[in-house]
Amino acid sequence: MELDVFLFGAGASAPLGLPVSRGFLKGFKPKNTNILRLFLKYTKARNQEELDIEQVFALLEEAIRSQTSLVFYIFEPNSGWNPTGGWKRVSTPQGIIKSVNEEVGSILRKFFNSAQEFYTELKSYILKVLSEFSAENAFNFYWSLFKDYPFKEKPLLIFTTNYDLVIEDAFLDEDQDIRKE
Repeated sequence: MELDVFLFGAGASAPLGLPVSRGFLKGFKPKNTNILRLFLKYTKARNQEELDIEQVFALLEEAIRSQTSLVFYIFEPNSGWNPTGGWKRVSTPQGIIKSVNEEVGSILRKFFNSAQEFYTELKSYILKVLSEFSAENAFNFYWSLFKDYPFKEKPLLIFTTNYDLVIEDAFLDEDQDIRKE
């Protein structure tokens, strides 16, 4: 049996007014703008509308996942990596090193907490944007693409790599002879 498969890539919902991965952050107003400025600087984007939402999520997830403890080294003559001197790992921070460890650790914890809050805020924003979208309009748009398809003779298979579920939701209408698998 021969099957027809229709592939919808990223941006398939753009004709319906949903933003693509770049442009999704156009109306996003985070509480903590410091992290947003870091993303703009790191990615060399001119403004937040140019930021790629997928890249932002990847960077946030990496920052959140990379929470590790600090390891300190001191330079000592005649030790470490070469005979004329080198770096030696400090196993238990004491004195000034302990103070630096606590201060730097505190700064890093604040950054990781800010990254986590930004991540949560960004996900809430995306859900808000997607929830304000009309599935009925999506159905009408996508149905117009397939209305002449011979459904009775063979199934319509749609494969999507889109970040949203607009295509899937559009075809959940119970009145049509369409089912989602």
